[in-house]
Amino acid sequence: MLEHRYFGVGQLSSALIGEQISFHTLTVMSIFLTLCKGLSWGLSSYPHTQRVKSLIDISVEYISPKAVALGLIAGFIIIGLAISAIIVGDYVHATKFVSAAVFFLALAEVAANPLQSRDASKCYPTAMGMVIITPTMYLIGPLL
Repeated sequence: MLEHRYFGVGQLSSALIGEQISFHTLTVMSIFLTLCKGLSWGLSSYPHTQRVKSLIDISVEYISPKAVALGLIAGFIIIGLAISAIIVGDYVHATKFVSAAVFFLALAEVAANPLQSRDASKCYPTAMGMVIITPTMYLIGPLL
């Protein structure tokens, strides 16, 4: 589908896509943010841990916009790949690309919102469900 040929040898452009989407960085940032938000929420009831809570909140405020930007960039790159797959007529890969794009956009939504649901956006529960269900689906799916 996305292929270029040099000297009679075809190579898929997955290396180029891998350079533009930093999946591991985004995943580690999202896990770190979720853990820090949980720690901040748990430490809020203890008055003698306010200094630690403020340090955690500062790190969340520093890392959260970067994770949102990485998630949005990855999501929109993969939406572009899905559009190119639709143009070529490869609908199976297009649906896989759309599901990956929704996963990356859900990661961005989770990184953008606080842990408490009363302060979060209306899409936060759906995004959290996508972040939990999508990797599980790809791990358990081949076993069925």
